[in-house]
Amino acid sequence: MASSSIVSPEATPTPSGNDGNGDVDDFDVDDFDVDVEKMAQLAASRFRRASVNMGIPQQDLEVLKPQVQNFSMRNRFQRGKKWYSELDQQLVAQSFFEFTTLKGNASENVYEWYETIMPDPESGIDPIELAKFNRSVFMQIAEKVKPLQKLSRIGLTLRIFFCLLLSYQDMVTDILVSIDFYAKGEVEWFALSIGFVILASFCHVGLTVLLTHKMTFIKRMKRVLAAFLLLNPLIDGYSVWTGRTQSAEDAMDPILRLLLSRAVELLAESLPEAILQMYILFVTPMSDVSTLQIFSILSSILAFGYTVTDTSIQVEQTEMFRQIRGPYSDTLHGLLPKSNRGGVAMQIAHFLFSTSYFATSVLALVAILVTYWPGACLLIGLELVAFLVVRSRTRNGLWQGSQTVRMSNLYSLLICVVSYFAIAYAPYFQARHPSVIGGRLFFAGILLKITSNIILYTSCGIALFGGSRTYTGIDLNSYILVFTIPAIMTVTSGMLVLYLCTDSHRHTLWSPETGFEFHNRQFKGDYICAAHLTVDAQRASLLFSIHPHFYDLDYVEHWIMRWDVRDELFRHATLPSSISTGLTHDDLFDQVNVIFEKHGKNDQVKAAVRKRVESFRAEIQEQLLEEGSFRQGSTTTRGEK
Repeated sequence: MASSSIVSPEATPTPSGNDGNGDVDDFDVDDFDVDVEKMAQLAASRFRRASVNMGIPQQDLEVLKPQVQNFSMRNRFQRGKKWYSELDQQLVAQSFFEFTTLKGNASENVYEWYETIMPDPESGIDPIELAKFNRSVFMQIAEKVKPLQKLSRIGLTLRIFFCLLLSYQDMVTDILVSIDFYAKGEVEWFALSIGFVILASFCHVGLTVLLTHKMTFIKRMKRVLAAFLLLNPLIDGYSVWTGRTQSAEDAMDPILRLLLSRAVELLAESLPEAILQMYILFVTPMSDVSTLQIFSILSSILAFGYTVTDTSIQVEQTEMFRQIRGPYSDTLHGLLPKSNRGGVAMQIAHFLFSTSYFATSVLALVAILVTYWPGACLLIGLELVAFLVVRSRTRNGLWQGSQTVRMSNLYSLLICVVSYFAIAYAPYFQARHPSVIGGRLFFAGILLKITSNIILYTSCGIALFGGSRTYTGIDLNSYILVFTIPAIMTVTSGMLVLYLCTDSHRHTLWSPETGFEFHNRQFKGDYICAAHLTVDAQRASLLFSIHPHFYDLDYVEHWIMRWDVRDELFRHATLPSSISTGLTHDDLFDQVNVIFEKHGKNDQVKAAVRKRVESFRAEIQEQLLEEGSFRQGSTTTRGEK
């Protein structure tokens, strides 16, 4: 079985090999620079992975060295001779994956692979034979990529399928429970239950109206109708599954649309339905509770936990593998374990934690509602105010997003409220981002919520069952059982999640860095997002996407004063696509003027920035005219003449 993973000494052609015509030529390995130690390590790592899959005992590195002495194709080519085999091509193709999966800069790894493994074009090899060999190697690589693509496709299909299955199962069971309430004559429960379903429908409609403003009227009305029928998750999931990219009439990428659809589903339907049905369970004798009602509660909890887990893992993984310097090179994203087994364990642990955390939070809230409902309102109000105050003091009080400079404070407050419910019920990894909540508030908020849930639920239990008060709902044993199991699961699975996080990035869960500090690091170039190739492109992107509250305008002014027409940012007629598609220099200049007009320190700074921007705008237009790429300006000038 090991022969499928590594090449045995007998199967590997030797440097003094036969060229196929009976001629054996002398060949000196010392003439070539081959890192035998690294080749041995690569073969050993591949063999160990095979050991995990096939149950083969591991071998020592020294045993593998002889099997990789001639791994490099630079030792297998002779001047003007052809003596490689299909085995050589397969070996080189496999080495490509070995190098590209190494930790570090992916571009440097590919360069090192080519320099170490591939034949040197300048060594005198026949160009025709070299072209044949390269073509064969890339065909072998393509064959190896196909199964990976299929596996990725299968994984994506399963993820989207289970997400949609749980979401629509939750919707259907909620509707069936509402019908059951109506059949039993419990009209008030029916009205509330079906009302939350209608609320989710209208939230989907509102989201669709915002995201389809670029579409034609007919297309927009079709999407609005689909949203009203709660088909948004299905449509967005299908767009992601088919690999559809953002078009000119789409206001958002399909993946982001799917994330928003999930968020609407969680906050507008799953969360309120779980609270309502759990409350009904607590105030109704167990003999009157139907199996459908219990199944509906479990469906809401499982759908919530799975959606939070899948979204959290997916976004973290996407951000990690966007890094061209390696998946663990980013100072913020990199929580997922390096091994496949560790990754699966992380998903299971995160799912258990998300599900049990949500269940305990809902149970604690329902217990307060049953005991003294004004206390629940007071608790939510106090938690929300405390959250907003702390978030504001960490300079994370305002919303970030497109055209944030023009957004109202009311909209910013709404986003803060949504963020509170996210941390109170959904332990979402990306909430630890410095410009969202921050690691310290994220970790402290979760610990505080777990502790307060246990204290509040116990206190309410004492009030319900320990005094002279008559309580006709759930019995004491059931009251204890329904909370104890998820509480224990929350603590144990939470500890397991912390254990599985990578040592290098575990600290990001409680990092004290604020949004202001983080975005200043971005402006100064201490942190470069994987989407941008230059620091200037990242700075320009921040001006379009981040509220000025998050960065130091003095540093922005200093950067603007140092603009140069030779900078990479201004070399073309449009800004880099990593900032946004279709944006021009004029858009950037106008955005800078708007920012300083509204948030500039004083009139003197505003005037200086405006003067610099307008003079630089003229320089850019003059340069583009000279290069012949500023067509519109050239035509206008000729027309004026």
